[in-house]
Amino acid sequence: MNIIKTKLEELNRFWQNETLTAFVLNLGCCSFQCKIESLLGLRVVYNPIFADVLIVSGIINDKNKEVILNVYKQMASPKFVMSVGNCAFNGGVFEDSKGVIKGLKEILPVDVYILGCKDGFSNVSVAISELHNKVLGKDKNEF
Repeated sequence: MNIIKTKLEELNRFWQNETLTAFVLNLGCCSFQCKIESLLGLRVVYNPIFADVLIVSGIINDKNKEVILNVYKQMASPKFVMSVGNCAFNGGVFEDSKGVIKGLKEILPVDVYILGCKDGFSNVSVAISELHNKVLGKDKNEF
């Protein structure tokens, strides 16, 4: 019975990996960069209920913290979180400002980071590869 359960779990992970959907939450100036994710195997949806991946970019502050948490709670399990840009990683140039949260990791478990201001296409493709490996349950070095 465990063999059947294991094989079904593997099949479910493979199927989910092939059909990953993303909800993009643009909170700052990095929003135009997030449009390229749809070219790399992620389908963008506009309702968090149907999303597997939450992509957050921009500055996270006290006001939009509740919005992020609400979107995350609406997503079905298993769910993954991708942090895009320096602002979502550690507050960026605004990290010393009042009300700015020092990164998405302070409020949600982040699976994949894309660092840099104006993150490049190659960084995004590597991050999405890491995300696909995480869904399949592979280690980083198991390509």
